[in-house]
Amino acid sequence: MRHRKAWLVLPYILIILLLTGCMKTIPFAYQTQSQNLLYRTVNHTMRNIMNSLSKLMAAASESANKDDAAEGQKTAPRLIAHAGGDIHGVRMTNSLQALDSSYDEGFCFIEVDICLTSDGVPVLAHDWGNANWFAGIKYSTEQPGYEEFIKRTGIMGIEFMDLNKLALWLSEHDGAYIVTDIKQDNIEVLRHIKESYPEASKRIIPQIYSIDEYEPVRDLGYDQVILTLYKIKIIGDEIFEFFSRKPLFGLTMSQSRADSELLEKFSALGIPIYVHTINDYNEYIKLRDKGVYGVYTDFFQPSDWVE
Repeated sequence: MRHRKAWLVLPYILIILLLTGCMKTIPFAYQTQSQNLLYRTVNHTMRNIMNSLSKLMAAASESANKDDAAEGQKTAPRLIAHAGGDIHGVRMTNSLQALDSSYDEGFCFIEVDICLTSDGVPVLAHDWGNANWFAGIKYSTEQPGYEEFIKRTGIMGIEFMDLNKLALWLSEHDGAYIVTDIKQDNIEVLRHIKESYPEASKRIIPQIYSIDEYEPVRDLGYDQVILTLYKIKIIGDEIFEFFSRKPLFGLTMSQSRADSELLEKFSALGIPIYVHTINDYNEYIKLRDKGVYGVYTDFFQPSDWVE
């Protein structure tokens, strides 16, 4: 885009060079009154051209800035892997194997769930009913201690994750980013990540659950933030007004809340809007037609994606 606009400036430059050359070809000794008039006319013309050139360059610069902003939004992914992504068709394991599989499938942005063990240690789990089931413990929502959790062997040989393993995984996977869904004590867990894993935290994109969490999370040093609406019962004008003044990496909501009016209001702010959790391509296309930017998914694969 910038290159095309640069071509618009060239005719003005050529005209200036041509007029300057004409003026230099007239010997000073032979200047007549009419030739002086020619000089004045040429000077006036060159001033007008320079003014027009200045305005054109200013307009091109403004347009380029808008293009850059639009390109910046395009860096947000269309697809975010949900709960680590699937492994062998099984959803929401948040396991090492799920993360590896998602990365191999082309995901650069992977959402993981974080719960606290009974002794207060953050680990990767969607909920304790699921986490226990994946460890072969059926029909139990009991919250285990950390040592018990981390020593478990999962179905299909899956390996359960804590923050140490997550930080190590990030260090070994260039270009990967983790979107957090922290079920308890969001701010405190994010503070713990920032203090204990400073390098890994640079590739963490926190989800927040209310506008009250925005400033505390930004103050911790997280530049990119996603607002998720699943804990917000009423989406009032104060949310829209707040983020008309504050940068936001994305806004995510359930499919049932993705009505056209809401999508239009937030899209007007240039905020990418995500819907969770979508695994049907036809539903994805319908949402894109309504103005949704992207989705959280269990099964879509970026490496084979057709937009």
